[in-house]
Amino acid sequence: MPLPKVVFEEMKAVYDKYGLDSSTLPLRRLVDEQMHFLDGVENALVPSSYVADTYRTLYPDKKYFVVPYGISISPFFKKQYKDEVKDFMYAGGITLEKGCDLLLNYFLEHPELNIHLFGKINPMQAKVFEKYKGKDNIIFHGHLSKQDLTEQLSKYDVGIHMSRFDAYPLAVGEIIGSGKPVIISEKTGILDDVKKYGFGLVSKLDKESLSEAIEQLLKPEIYNGFVDNIDKYVQEGHRNYGEEMVEFYKEHLK
Repeated sequence: MPLPKVVFEEMKAVYDKYGLDSSTLPLRRLVDEQMHFLDGVENALVPSSYVADTYRTLYPDKKYFVVPYGISISPFFKKQYKDEVKDFMYAGGITLEKGCDLLLNYFLEHPELNIHLFGKINPMQAKVFEKYKGKDNIIFHGHLSKQDLTEQLSKYDVGIHMSRFDAYPLAVGEIIGSGKPVIISEKTGILDDVKKYGFGLVSKLDKESLSEAIEQLLKPEIYNGFVDNIDKYVQEGHRNYGEEMVEFYKEHLK
């Protein structure tokens, strides 16, 4: 994960906003547990530049190597253009850390669009998400098995993930691998691949930036361009994470 000290300092204001005692939360404990995580280490292997940037704040002189987890191509992959974009989906824990409050506030104000959420609500934050229940366009599906979730991913138009910190969310890679463009936050580690291959849009963690990104992706010409980029990536073929790691060690252990 990103350096806990960095993300806790950023999250504290969010916890305070919702009346949560940040001193008792798991993230706070990680700050002390991982404060000296890289002491005595010269090189660090991380899944994204975002993770490396957080560690550089405490360990600026380390050498960081990035090997991303990559995109998992779904057996349900399908290239599908859209004339209308309406159905969004999120997969992961439903928490403040994942930016679900920011995400759901948008859909609360835009009943013409739908958001489907797959995952469990954090019990300690249940009150935060109570107000979003019972809305026609906000659908909580709960936790699904990996197999069932994989099948569901291809049924919607856009994957969306506004995490306040995330090393490299595998669920987003799986959504892309099903053929769907994504909107992610600038604190979501997969942003390196999203930008490099044109899988979708990267948004800042504020209402205005999220709204602008969604409005852009609602345009069929922009949406379908990302569909083309994903299809091109799939057709070209790329090494999986295991193969990338083998290549990394071949190169750096000569």
